Amino acid sequence: MPAGQIRALGGGATQFTINAGNPALSANQFDASVFAGDDWRVRPNVTLSYGLRYEVQTNVSDRHDFAPRLAVAWAPGGRARGSAPKSVIRVGFGMFYDRFSLANTLTALRFDGIVQQQYVLANPDFFRPCR
Repeated sequence: MPAGQIRALGGGATQFTINAGNPALSANQFDASVFAGDDWRVRPNVTLSYGLRYEVQTNVSDRHDFAPRLAVAWAPGGRARGSAPKSVIRVGFGMFYDRFSLANTLTALRFDGIVQQQYVLANPDFFRPCR
């Protein structure tokens, strides 16, 4: 069957991809973070927790990764200093950042258009069916 008829029947290849170049690369990455936090007992049964985290990574040019954290813990029935509450209700908020993995860095370096190129052909017709 010709390629047009195969495609009309729902068959055939829809995409052909080939990579060319030198896939051998090396890269290093360093991650560091620091966190400072404190608790403040507002009342005998209410505690406020707060903190700030700073994260930095090489291979990422953003250096403004401050992540605040805030939480409140409330112990209903725990007003007296000697009484132990039976339950505690906690709520919290924080900003969190995803790590940029070394694999993503290697992919960006590999497919920069110089080290390695990727060619994609849509609806290729050069594959002929076997008989």
